[in-house]
Amino acid sequence: MPPRTDAPEFHCETLAIVGVGLMGAAIAREARRQGAAAHIVGLGRDPARLAAARHSGVIDEALTSPEGLRNVGLAVICTPVDRIEADVRSLLVSGGGPRLITDAGSVKAAITRNLRDVPRFVGAHPLAGSEKRGHEHAHEVQLQDRVCVVTPEESTPSDMVDEIRAFWTALGMRVLVMPADDHDAILARTSHLPHLAAYALASLLEGNDIPFAATGFRDSTRIAASDPKLWSSILMLNRDAVRSALAAYRRTLDAADALLQSGGERELTALLAEAQQARLRLEPPAKPGVASGPR
Repeated sequence: MPPRTDAPEFHCETLAIVGVGLMGAAIAREARRQGAAAHIVGLGRDPARLAAARHSGVIDEALTSPEGLRNVGLAVICTPVDRIEADVRSLLVSGGGPRLITDAGSVKAAITRNLRDVPRFVGAHPLAGSEKRGHEHAHEVQLQDRVCVVTPEESTPSDMVDEIRAFWTALGMRVLVMPADDHDAILARTSHLPHLAAYALASLLEGNDIPFAATGFRDSTRIAASDPKLWSSILMLNRDAVRSALAAYRRTLDAADALLQSGGERELTALLAEAQQARLRLEPPAKPGVASGPR
């Protein structure tokens, strides 16, 4: 599904970021840079971290309780996936709450399903991030030209969907709208399983191996430096789709193992060549007259 480019312009007087960590700070920084909000409030649990984010200019105001939120046009929940539902509901306790609420969670179906009774919530997932943590690394997160998936329910009013699309578009993202289940199946293959595989590969490393762990191993396991608690929550919340992707991955490994056992070098080469072609499709086409880099 190609991204739509007809989203209206977005601006709100007060934007609330719930969870001013890596992604929350990246979203706040880009919203400020693009003029999407006049005032940015950060809501979180750690006063010291919030004060640091405010001091660095990521947010204008720091709160540790949603009761202090006033006249918020949009709240973006950027907390771990196992806290998103509770954090959304906490915003409603204080009275009116934000006019609209979205999130940045990597799993959508369970969250969207559990929040069906909150009509002002429209789920989203900006496909950007880093294995690092904290607002101080937010400048390393690239939102411009990245995909953001928006996952409304069938009953979600179209004007709300348009406004959430407009927000992410204002941050320079390419917005796709799709069912939450479709999102989770795709992300299981393209994000969740790769993280699990990276953790598994990293776990094979023994002490004597470290001097020999060069570029290939480091590239393949970079995301295994991510927060284990964060990723165990993601994997568990999307477990059915992850297990389906894991079964397909296991079949490929089993096929390679069988070829190694039988000495089927030609067939193994074909299997690797097919995977190579799939990987090459991720690369942008070379510009005319531009030579490829060293190999």
